[in-house]
Amino acid sequence: KNDDRMASQGWIWNHDNKLLTLHGVDIDSAGKSGCILLPEDEDVTIQFIGRNKLHSGKSPAIALKGGSLTFLTRTAENESADASLSIVTNGSAISVTGGDIQISEGIFDLQTADVAIQALSDEEGNGGEISIRGGTLAAASDTVAVQADAALKVIGGSVTAVGSKAAMLGASLSIPGMTVTEGGAVVRTAGRNVYTFSA
Repeated sequence: KNDDRMASQGWIWNHDNKLLTLHGVDIDSAGKSGCILLPEDEDVTIQFIGRNKLHSGKSPAIALKGGSLTFLTRTAENESADASLSIVTNGSAISVTGGDIQISEGIFDLQTADVAIQALSDEEGNGGEISIRGGTLAAASDTVAVQADAALKVIGGSVTAVGSKAAMLGASLSIPGMTVTEGGAVVRTAGRNVYTFSA
């Protein structure tokens, strides 16, 4: 059901539209678990307003199984800053299994010990695509910054990916002016696992 009981804490869940709105939240799971576990087998949209911060333990800060996840932003009255989402975690920042991830706008700052943002295919091969259409994504990881079991598409926006093992991994990688279609594509620049580009 719809839940606006936590509006004063900065979040509202609209069950009918499968829309989670974050407005200036600062959530700390005290290192024990993730921050946002979304309903399974549903396509969900997260809309964020203002500056939002998540700090989590080993579990993904934002997790979804069996559905796709779309990120949007909205500007509220009296908001001077661009909408942003900052995640610091010992696990993954954003993890979707059996669905896709789409980023269209907003500022993302992900600092993780595990894969920063990942779209994983399920056992039937569903999902696993990441599509970046706009906004600014900065992902830094002790392992892989951005991982897609299927296609990783950058259509617009700006991406900075830093990973100790790899900056970006995808079964296929598509960036304007550069397409890599070999399985398990790894992007490397100057021998380091760092990649920055704007589409």
